[in-house]
Amino acid sequence: MAWTGPVFPALIGAKYPIPKKINWDAAKARSLSGKNARFSNFTYPTYTWQIDVAILRVASAFQELQTLQGFINALQGSVGLFGYTDPDDNAISNQVFGTGDGSTTGPFQLVRSFGNFVEPIFLINGTPTVAIAGTPTSAYTIDGYGRITFNTAPALAASLTWSGSFYFPCRFDNDATELSLIYSGFYKATKLSFTSEKLP
Repeated sequence: MAWTGPVFPALIGAKYPIPKKINWDAAKARSLSGKNARFSNFTYPTYTWQIDVAILRVASAFQELQTLQGFINALQGSVGLFGYTDPDDNAISNQVFGTGDGSTTGPFQLVRSFGNFVEPIFLINGTPTVAIAGTPTSAYTIDGYGRITFNTAPALAASLTWSGSFYFPCRFDNDATELSLIYSGFYKATKLSFTSEKLP
């Protein structure tokens, strides 16, 4: 099922650069001999984005301030989950997400590769194209966390692929958002920080 919840609004006044931080969590231990041991508590990272918006217009023709403020308030600050479209990491084509064994119908978690690392995809933007051994099929269901269940088990060794767009599930890092009046009818917002969530 496609994500139908709130999506971070496109704001023409958003400034570049937009910092993106990759977050891992490592456990570290040192033996008596001085050797270090490290392992990750995460199987995949979270990401933190920070956006500055230079101009938020109040005029009825634009209502950018109203859009952003209403979006934040509807989420109750850091409480609500929303979808975010990363500018350069928001779609995939013919991504392998599983292999049939002739008996398993699912669920199969949708994933995406970025570089040589594979991560799960939870929030789908629109209807994905799903294929079994290269042949598109609509004989499946998809839940709210990007998990596919086929009506009939894919054949043994059949490659399962998908193409489509997705959002990162995110929450704001802070409950307070600073909106500054820079001159009449024009505001700016600084350090809108939010981090992706692990679901479900």
